[in-house]
Amino acid sequence: MDQPPAPSSTKLEFRALTPDCDRKAFSCGKPEIDGWFREKSLKKHEKYLYRVTTAHLAGNSSPAGYYALTVARGDRDHLKNEAKNYGFDGDFFPSVHLHYLAMFSNLQRQGFGSRVLMHAIERVYKISRYAGAYTMTLVSLDEKSTAFYQSLGFETYGPASQHPLMLLPIQSIVDLVEGTRPWPRALAPMLAAADAAKAAS
Repeated sequence: MDQPPAPSSTKLEFRALTPDCDRKAFSCGKPEIDGWFREKSLKKHEKYLYRVTTAHLAGNSSPAGYYALTVARGDRDHLKNEAKNYGFDGDFFPSVHLHYLAMFSNLQRQGFGSRVLMHAIERVYKISRYAGAYTMTLVSLDEKSTAFYQSLGFETYGPASQHPLMLLPIQSIVDLVEGTRPWPRALAPMLAAADAAKAAS
């Protein structure tokens, strides 16, 4: 069953995953991502191994999308400037890892996914106020995903792969959220839609 059609200005409500969240019908078109959300996300969330946030169209209890964050570490040798003194203790760098981010299939390519990512970035910003991390990381699943994340400021790093590692430095996130640098141009329509949704609420 699809989510009901919604204009891009529709307000999104974000909630921590709960046992009564109906995950069975969620479908983003990627079996791996759908399966993890339906079958594993709640247990991972309740054990604090991942923290899962669901996105809902206003007035709809079924999730329109979700994202999952966890702490991780990356190989310092995979960074582009290996010789730079980053100040890491050891051979790894600390990160907040975006394990999955997904939108219901019929809500994709309408700006909702970018708004969910913005919420995740703002959550990582809050984490960075209390725990040290060098970057926000993720693994891209395909070329379209890579292009999407690159348009929002993420960079690839590490060995060449069909599923590249990507990162957005914490300092860039701080600058974006605190307003010392503009959000990527690709987010302009989503920012306008989010503002319109807030104004209408």
